[in-house]
Amino acid sequence: ASKLSELINTDSNVLQSQLAEQRLKFEKNLDPQFLQDLDDPLDSYLQYIKWIRENYRSGNTHESLLIQVLERTTHDFKDDDYYKNEIRYFKVWLEYITYSDHPGDVFNYLFKKKIGSDLSLFYENYSLFFELNDQWENAEEILKLGLSIKARPLPRLSKSYDEFLTRRSSKTAKEKPR
Repeated sequence: ASKLSELINTDSNVLQSQLAEQRLKFEKNLDPQFLQDLDDPLDSYLQYIKWIRENYRSGNTHESLLIQVLERTTHDFKDDDYYKNEIRYFKVWLEYITYSDHPGDVFNYLFKKKIGSDLSLFYENYSLFFELNDQWENAEEILKLGLSIKARPLPRLSKSYDEFLTRRSSKTAKEKPR
């Protein structure tokens, strides 16, 4: 039993050491000196996030540091006009929102900074936030705003709006007394 315990602990220590070594490489790849020569610096962050997901299956934990890497990624590109409406970057924001205690504040921030403002995904998720909080008028206004600016892909946003109207109509019908 003691040998088995020793073997398990050794393997765990070796694994932790390997993960720490790999993390260090990712951290070095996020050095501004390294990033400045890349065509797509966001890719280094995305690879790091992917590595965390693959090696820490339980998501955001003290060991994974996922939330810190998501925060760093969202922060480092928030003022970069090229990335503001880049779908990969916006999806990082959406993942970050899932860990937020105040998703409404994050959506307001995105709206003010025009991050995702050209993307249907922004309007669909912001609207869904309002819908889940029983703020149906706000949800509809956000979708209409996305349609008015022709967020891309527009056909999908149009479909999302129609589906929203169906859900709203169904909810209203259920609430009416008979």
